[in-house]
Amino acid sequence: MAALSITFPIFTLLTAVANLFGIGANSVIARSLGKDDKATAKKASAFGFWASFAVTAVLAVILGLFMKPILLFFKADAFTFHFSARYLLWVFVIGGIPTVAGLILGHLVRAVGKTKEAGIGLSLGGVMNIILDPIFIFEKGDTLFNGAFTMPFGFGMDVSGAAVATMISNTISMVYFFVILIGIRKHTILSINPKRFSLEKKVAFDTCAVGFPAAVSVLLVSVSIAVLNGLLLSHEGGNILSAAYGVTSKCGTIALHISIGIA
Repeated sequence: MAALSITFPIFTLLTAVANLFGIGANSVIARSLGKDDKATAKKASAFGFWASFAVTAVLAVILGLFMKPILLFFKADAFTFHFSARYLLWVFVIGGIPTVAGLILGHLVRAVGKTKEAGIGLSLGGVMNIILDPIFIFEKGDTLFNGAFTMPFGFGMDVSGAAVATMISNTISMVYFFVILIGIRKHTILSINPKRFSLEKKVAFDTCAVGFPAAVSVLLVSVSIAVLNGLLLSHEGGNILSAAYGVTSKCGTIALHISIGIA
């Protein structure tokens, strides 16, 4: 849990990227539809998707190359470093693009009124993660819920298992949205054709202008969590304190995400 608390602010960078290009493109698409400007809407959807793809790929490469100094900066120690590194390898370095792609596609699908499909796609990732987590984390015969349940099978991958489960779940969510796009391709203005990618001001600038505040709000939460977690880790018994904070901070985000959804 302490290792996951250390990785949380880093992993949240993916949400910031998705907000920057997803919420921004969503707004441009909606306004373009209001003006009956389908060409701009197509360009905005392609820009949002491919720009997020490129930024995530760069961040994944940077994290892969500089994993050790980055985790040491976030106060990982000799005990938590390997857990944190294995987790980020799977969810960010390898699974970063599927994670962001699923979030971006959810924003794009929602922009054209497919709110039910967007809700199903994003929920699918969460539900699959809940199902796959114990399978990948625990071994056959391990007991859960104070001995009330015994695992009939499992891969016993501990922290790596949690990461693999998250990566697979996010990939399933991404594939779902691709299937939705294929299904509506003949009667939608959404396009992720790279040929539609455009850096026109009304596409690129307007997307980033709307998405930037949403991205910054996520980054500020990540910074506050990283700072507080760093202070806890510097304290005696820091890993235990960090683990406890990791649990409670995730509970605290429930109200935050509800308010974001309403807004």
